[in-house]
Amino acid sequence: MKTTKLTRTLLTGMMTCTMALTAVSVGSFVAPGATQTVLATDTTPAPDTFTLNLHKLKVLDGREFENDGSTNIPGVNLPGLANVDFQIYNVTAQFYAAKALPANEGKTNAEIAKLLSDSWDYDSPAGTLVDTVKTNANGVATRQLDTRTDLNGNKVHSVYMFVEVAGTDNADYVTARPFILGMSDKLAKQPSVDLYAKNYGVQKDLLDDDGDALADGYYSYNVGDELHYVSSSPIPTKRAMDAEAYTGLRFYDEMTHAGTDLVAIDDIYYQTTAADGVVTKHSVATDFNQVFTLITSNDSGWANSTRKFAGFEYRVDWSDTSSWTAEKRQALTDLLDKIAGKQLYFSYTMTINKEATPYQSIGNKFYGYFTNKHGEDKTVDNAPEVETGGHKFVKRDADTKVGLNNAHFLISKVINGETKYAKLWVVSDDEDVDDVELTSTNGIYKPDKITWVDKADATTIISGKNGNQNGQLAIYGLETGAYQLVETKAPTGYTFKKANTDFTVEEAIATTQELESENVDNYGNDPILPITGGTGIVAFLAVGAMAMGGALYYKKKKA
Repeated sequence: MKTTKLTRTLLTGMMTCTMALTAVSVGSFVAPGATQTVLATDTTPAPDTFTLNLHKLKVLDGREFENDGSTNIPGVNLPGLANVDFQIYNVTAQFYAAKALPANEGKTNAEIAKLLSDSWDYDSPAGTLVDTVKTNANGVATRQLDTRTDLNGNKVHSVYMFVEVAGTDNADYVTARPFILGMSDKLAKQPSVDLYAKNYGVQKDLLDDDGDALADGYYSYNVGDELHYVSSSPIPTKRAMDAEAYTGLRFYDEMTHAGTDLVAIDDIYYQTTAADGVVTKHSVATDFNQVFTLITSNDSGWANSTRKFAGFEYRVDWSDTSSWTAEKRQALTDLLDKIAGKQLYFSYTMTINKEATPYQSIGNKFYGYFTNKHGEDKTVDNAPEVETGGHKFVKRDADTKVGLNNAHFLISKVINGETKYAKLWVVSDDEDVDDVELTSTNGIYKPDKITWVDKADATTIISGKNGNQNGQLAIYGLETGAYQLVETKAPTGYTFKKANTDFTVEEAIATTQELESENVDNYGNDPILPITGGTGIVAFLAVGAMAMGGALYYKKKKA
């Protein structure tokens, strides 16, 4: 994986970005989560300040709330949590700077807000700290805030970030993730703006080559490349599970489109942090397998009306354990003792396969389900989307434009300053059977895997007839980047004037598109023309004939 549309240095870019800002409204929004933009319908000036009521509820699972600025949260009937601190930051400048980055062109206000929330650095927070507020006995913290913020001489609608501070009073409950409010005149004219802390639910990350989480965006891979994911879910404390009569947990992961395979569930673990900051992983994979039921997309019973693509599901229901062995009941107790109150992590590996549609963005969703006396609560998170690309060519006669078969090519790219060439593989499902080099009779190459090797070891791809079209050549499974199509042999009767054809697999995009086609022309060999006039050539031919005659005569004499 090499490319992404989204810069990894988002906050740094925002702090250094220079731009001209106009006094425009961002509309009202709360992110991450649903967006509701409210437009003013009257001309009454909005007040300079507004009243914010920030709510913290006694939430024991990863549920999140769809805020609309009012106290109307359907289906929520939970008591408030007192003595919880929230930090309020003004991030108006950071929001507009992020919106101006080329990588964020076309993103909605809510999407920009989610980027800021997801990239929030607790140790070096961005923005200006306005205040720290504490919830009262009803779980509500109230504060007057400015409707607009001065930015480069313009009064723009304020954007605020709210960050929950961990403490003893909220230790047993799911912590809220940083979330954003973008003001509008309509919201400011309300008697108050009510927000509900958006709790940390499950978290889903795609990892880079160093094992670090990638930012939201689209990432491009070669076919056969492995995708490494880590998903996590908060587990309620034992006290909370007992109080709320928990009877089941379920963790479900699935890709959103065809084109990937599950390679392995690498580990299940929780983490502890020592006083010196050293983080230690504690594997509970063996404990999980003793208690949870596991099914994966590699199992015959996976596919149904809801499970369609690569993934896995762990589930356990302890509402009735009468049929369990004593050992299994004890294993459940031991496991819950280990993970209660912890963030539980699942690390696993997927791979891009040849069924991936070029430029089809493939997402990945991770769900956590918590069954208690209130029913089954669900929380979900998405990983950055992945895709693979490709390119099509038409090999043709330069004059007639007729497609030409049997032209030979290599594909090259520069890796770390060195030119490497593509080797295309068919991967065996049997680990005892070696992978073999891919061949094609119609010019269409859909490898299971691509490796980059020296020229002598590369795969030769050959133009062919696909359907009723001659000269077809297509390569699937390439990640974003610059390549060369290197012609090594022209069809019989032809030559090439240009051996190397540059082509680009474009950056990841959010929609499906056709492979781009490119014409590669060949030219006929130089003509052989008759020679007329002059005696020099006649004398040469006569000498040649005499020599041939002598050779024949000599052979007859010997015979």
